[in-house]
Amino acid sequence: MGGGSSIIDLMLNPSGATNKNQLTFDKIKSNVKGQLSIIQRKSKGFTLIELLVVIAIIGILASFAIASFTSAQAKGRDSRRKADLDAVSKALALVQNDCTGGNYPVISNGPGGTSADRYVNFRNYLSSLNYMKNPPQDPMFTDTTGTYKYEYSYDFTGSAATNVCSDTSGGTTTSGRLKYWLRAVLENSSDPEITNSAARCSWVPTIANNYIVCSP
Repeated sequence: MGGGSSIIDLMLNPSGATNKNQLTFDKIKSNVKGQLSIIQRKSKGFTLIELLVVIAIIGILASFAIASFTSAQAKGRDSRRKADLDAVSKALALVQNDCTGGNYPVISNGPGGTSADRYVNFRNYLSSLNYMKNPPQDPMFTDTTGTYKYEYSYDFTGSAATNVCSDTSGGTTTSGRLKYWLRAVLENSSDPEITNSAARCSWVPTIANNYIVCSP
């Protein structure tokens, strides 16, 4: 192959290389060292980019898990709300039996002075007269100032009658009405029972995201 040195010769005997061949050898040696350095870094662990990708994937999976857990909790609270109103409805059937003329008790407004917080006084009425030992409250109820976002509500309509239901003093001075309804705000706005309960209680004014239980 002429008088030139092959690359193999250069690698075996670099001391005998010409200046030009020495430069070629140095370049090859540098490339080999560079590749070895990359291999060594990879063998020691993940690169920074790989770690960032893994962290991003973990973050995405965690966000999905948290969202799923939060949704499950909300649905669980909504199930409790429905069960609570059904239980209060059964207690109201007992109250109606004790009222004359098939009436349901008219309860005054609560601490906030509006019909929206009447349920506070209604709970006291049910417990004081032993219709329910511990009338339920919304699982997210925390407010005691008269502004209630998550609180059950009790309302009534129909012909008014006086002195037809028991009062908390042992008399029968409580007024009555012939129809009532109970409401609870559901967190899951797509719950089909929002529409279904409104259809069952078509005479009750509708409010967004409300589950309704009403008198027959």
